[in-house]
Amino acid sequence: MSPLATFLDRNARELLTLVPALRDGRVDAVHDARVATRRLRAALGIIETLGDYPHLDEARLLARKTARALVRVRDLDVALQLLDDLERRAPSAAPAAAFCRRELFRQRTAARRRLVRKLDDLSLRRLPELLNGRVPRLDRALADQARNRAAAVAQAVDHASGVYFPRRAHAARIEIKKLRYLIEFHDPSDRESLKVLRKGQEILGDIQDRQVVQGMVQELLDASPAADVDLAPLLAMLEAECVVLYDRFIERRGGLLDVCERITSRRTVPRSALVTGALLTAGAVVAGRIVPLRRRAM
Repeated sequence: MSPLATFLDRNARELLTLVPALRDGRVDAVHDARVATRRLRAALGIIETLGDYPHLDEARLLARKTARALVRVRDLDVALQLLDDLERRAPSAAPAAAFCRRELFRQRTAARRRLVRKLDDLSLRRLPELLNGRVPRLDRALADQARNRAAAVAQAVDHASGVYFPRRAHAARIEIKKLRYLIEFHDPSDRESLKVLRKGQEILGDIQDRQVVQGMVQELLDASPAADVDLAPLLAMLEAECVVLYDRFIERRGGLLDVCERITSRRTVPRSALVTGALLTAGAVVAGRIVPLRRRAM
């Protein structure tokens, strides 16, 4: 079995083992399942760009449907954790955080019910069978993909600039994540590059979490403009933390660009691409008072 096939099989089986916990509504299971589906989709997407493998279409469809079913629950899990943290750290925003948490808790219950119904309808047990032994070796093509992805990351980071633009920061995070996943199953021994990419992705992910919560709070404000609780302090704090976190990302921009330069300058297939590598996991740690919510980057 090729390293890519091993990568796919491992994530497919991990997803299956998480189904009982997903049905129980466990927060950690939702996070881990979302990571597994994202990795599956990233790998399958790359395979489809390199050739016609129709036998993988059903697997990709299953992964996509599962990911879509998970996204709302995961966003609400993260929002509730973040609001709980903000309520402890910022007395001025505590009433607004408590109000929003109460409303979002109700929404999460409904989202979890929808997730369970969706899982009942999906044939996830077919995933390992669909992927088993059907993925070719693509070492040289993956090396080319890595160089292309590294160039895309450099462009996205440059476009993001040193000034915080929410959409540009989000676009940079997506490109960094794509490159990181590719390296994880193509050249997992490149630990230094993975470390730099993972940290940049985590910081931008913490920003994205706050952007998502901002949107949820704004929706609540629009739905209840005459609410007794003033939500403005909470929105202001979320925005301020995004800016602070982005400054921390900028401090790491040079390291990210160096990684991209190293990868784009490679002209040979790394020897480690011929060996099955274990996936790297990490927990996000952001210094200071802003507390990240991930146990590992997604």
